[in-house]
Amino acid sequence: MSKNKLILGIGVTGMSCVDFFKSKNIPFRVFDTRGKDYFTDYNFGEISLNSIYFKEYPINFLDDIDEVIISPGLDKNHRIFEDIKKHNINVITDIDLFKRYYDGKLISVTGTNGKTTMVTMLEHAFNKIGYNCIACGNNGIPPLSIINNFYDYVILELSSYQLEYMSDLKSFVSVITNIDYDHLERHKNIENYSKIKLSIYKDSSFSLASNSIDHLIGDIKNIKTYGITNTEEVIVNGSIIKDLHYDSLKIYFKNKNLEYKGKHNLENILGVISVLNIIKIDVENALNALNDFNYLPHRIELIESS
Repeated sequence: MSKNKLILGIGVTGMSCVDFFKSKNIPFRVFDTRGKDYFTDYNFGEISLNSIYFKEYPINFLDDIDEVIISPGLDKNHRIFEDIKKHNINVITDIDLFKRYYDGKLISVTGTNGKTTMVTMLEHAFNKIGYNCIACGNNGIPPLSIINNFYDYVILELSSYQLEYMSDLKSFVSVITNIDYDHLERHKNIENYSKIKLSIYKDSSFSLASNSIDHLIGDIKNIKTYGITNTEEVIVNGSIIKDLHYDSLKIYFKNKNLEYKGKHNLENILGVISVLNIIKIDVENALNALNDFNYLPHRIELIESS
């Protein structure tokens, strides 16, 4: 009997898995915990509705399944998870599947807040410097949709829901922007939530974290921080940068300054500079790479000082 892949959840992630398996001629079926009526106006593309099971499934449904690809946010209390465990079937994410087939350098970013801004800034800065780069993942672009292209760097935005099930945590650089009280209805407590977030560092060549999570890092080795110290010094990639200063409106380096709005954006800028520092891009060129970065509702501008 030939084995099938099971895609759990119809949505952007699930449909990207459908398209990928179809392109590879890999047999699959799909299950969604919601009823068929929920998808009245949904466009299923070229997928046969005979391959999709809604809400319920037959008793032998998992007998010929060798791997499950789970979409983030699925209800963990649904009985299919218990049945998958009973059948001892391996559960992965679309990120794991992407990494199985993609061999380029990956930069992984997670955090309770700021991760979308961080990955967007990184994508902009890398491309401005001259690298071919794309951000994908939790920002809405499925990694499997770009798997046939090659980039100098792929930036993955990862949620706790994705990290919870990921088995392949290999990354060139991993970054945590912050950890705050969130998603505790799923993860039960801040300790579980933090543990899931910190798993991003398990197989990373370079690890970065906002110094706001210093107290959570514990005995994890080789993590370098970025941010503002208690004495208002600026840290980039684990080192205090004496020529880098800031006030409530701008960050200053030598004869240049970069406007920002809010401490969270200052943190994001320092995180981007830290990632670029790892690949030997200096502070001045890193700031220049952000001089025309636009985000709503304000714009960052690099200004020559007299």
